[in-house]
Amino acid sequence: MSKICEQPFSTVNIQVSGKVYSCLCNRWMPMCIGNVFDKDFFRVWHSNTMQSIRSSANQGDYTLCAADECPNVHVLPDKQQDLVASPLPNRIMLTIDQSCNLACASCRLQPIIDKHHHKARRILDHVFGYYKKYAVPVEIFCDGFGDVFASRSYLDFFNETVLPENVQLTITTNGTQIHKYHGLIDKLSPNIHSFVISFDAGTKDTYQITRGSDWQQLCDNVGWLNQQGITVHSQFVLQRVNQHEIIDYHRLGTEFQFKTMAMQLLDRWDHHTDEWWYNNCVQVDQQLMTDLRYVQDQGVDMCGGIKHLIAKHHNLVEC
Repeated sequence: MSKICEQPFSTVNIQVSGKVYSCLCNRWMPMCIGNVFDKDFFRVWHSNTMQSIRSSANQGDYTLCAADECPNVHVLPDKQQDLVASPLPNRIMLTIDQSCNLACASCRLQPIIDKHHHKARRILDHVFGYYKKYAVPVEIFCDGFGDVFASRSYLDFFNETVLPENVQLTITTNGTQIHKYHGLIDKLSPNIHSFVISFDAGTKDTYQITRGSDWQQLCDNVGWLNQQGITVHSQFVLQRVNQHEIIDYHRLGTEFQFKTMAMQLLDRWDHHTDEWWYNNCVQVDQQLMTDLRYVQDQGVDMCGGIKHLIAKHHNLVEC
């Protein structure tokens, strides 16, 4: 029996360039299906390229995908019948504004505030506008490229716009500025599905190294979200400086009652020198592999890179 992936029928990723990809991550499906600056969003979703990708998925053919990158391609469900696309996507990953108040070395060399935010605002107006016209339920992930609370585009858009009931937001943030925007979060609360907060540490001292920000303020902000009844998910980028705090991260997540905890392996970006990468990529040893297997067994979601790491070094896991 062939396997089926539902993402081409329900999901897109939109980048600041306007390019659209038929998956939550363009690294998993690198074929661009169109550009919202050249063609309207509805037509991109129903483009010939998109139809070809869906046909391929219905046939169980994933040669268009980057199988080495995708964490899901080897665990797809069995196909029961051909899938049909919804009129508009039910999930959208926006990676349209790299603005962020922090400068984590794992991500960038310095804080970035995008001064050319008109592109991001055009995308927000264009895409959200379709969900005012069509009552299609959608979860929109904002923003996989930066931080919503450092983005002039997002802040202006959310302050000025009344979102329709069919739109739910999952807000990705480093969590350090939430206390400044309680009023805006209250305004958005009917449309908030959840927050995804990146920690990259399990203790104050390591957080100061990985993030260079106020650990107590972060914890207070997460506590406030819990008090509001807002669902929180957490992220952890695994690197050498924090690989000894995997258990601490899991313990923290348990205390905060995160809906899910996830871990991903440090990516090498263009600004990483050979020396920086050598000093910061994970150092595989028995303790690391034992800790990873433990938190995986406790339900922490592992990205494809960590799954590959566990599979490659399974012999180092303590019995």
